[in-house]
Amino acid sequence: MSETNVNPSYLERGHPIRQMIEASAQGGGLPTASQLDELAELDAQHLPDGEGVARFSAQISTAARECAGIRATGANLEARRCAERHVARLAALMTDAERSLAVSEAHPEALDDISARMFGRN
Repeated sequence: MSETNVNPSYLERGHPIRQMIEASAQGGGLPTASQLDELAELDAQHLPDGEGVARFSAQISTAARECAGIRATGANLEARRCAERHVARLAALMTDAERSLAVSEAHPEALDDISARMFGRN
C-alpha cells in the first residue's frame, strides 16, 4: 500500500469509501449490503489488526443517501461537493493505513476480483 498521501482529510481515487460515496453522488446508486460487507474482506487482507474501514459502513450509507438525494434534485455539482465533504470527514477519522487503502494498489489480481464484486464489474 502506498503511503504517499496520508493527508488526514484525503482519500485516493481508488479508495473503496471514496468510490462508493462518489458513485452515489454521480447517480450510480447506493452501496449495497454486499458492497459494504466487502470492506471487511479488504480490512482482513490489507490492514493491520485492529484497523479497518468496515467500521464506517453506517456512515458511508448515510453519506451516500444524502449525496444521491441531492443529485436526484438535479443539483449535480452540489452532489459532488456533498461527496467530497463526506469523504474528507471520514478520512479525518481514519488511521494512516486506513486512508492509504486503495483497490487499485498492492495485489491487483485479488483486488480486481474484490472490486469487480463490489462494483458489479465483470
